[in-house]
Amino acid sequence: MKLTRSLCVAIVEVVSKDKEAKKRIDSFLSTVMPDGLGWTGSARNYGFALKETFFGNGNPTKEQELLICYGIAEYTAKILNIAISKVKAGSTLSIIEKVSYINRDLHGIAHQATLFKLLNGTEFVFDWHATLSSKNPLIYRTVKDFEEGTNSVMFENFVDSR
Repeated sequence: MKLTRSLCVAIVEVVSKDKEAKKRIDSFLSTVMPDGLGWTGSARNYGFALKETFFGNGNPTKEQELLICYGIAEYTAKILNIAISKVKAGSTLSIIEKVSYINRDLHGIAHQATLFKLLNGTEFVFDWHATLSSKNPLIYRTVKDFEEGTNSVMFENFVDSR
């Protein structure tokens, strides 16, 4: 089993049709920043940080916590695991064993995204926070790529793995 376009489509469909996921992920920033940069979520986080530094207590509010990387990763893992538990054997999503999240600390910046494990042990990562677009996450074909912040591809440009 490998990561295929049809599996990616099925995953994105679950997330992009979920009202709460769209509320947490989708942002007007994704219309002005190119998804391929992967900086859209960081831009939103900096806005939160500035606001809370000058007008709050310096920490994210409960509402902001739902919108930053771990709020998105934890929620997408939750709804995808629910979707997987309801699929019939042989369906596209049935090859996923579980969905969770993965953390990285790259150049002193902590980040979390959605980790997928297939029944054969293959793992890959979807990062909706990077694009703030429920229909166009960054995809990392390997955990190593995510940890190093390299070789990501936008969903809209994803082709079957070799």
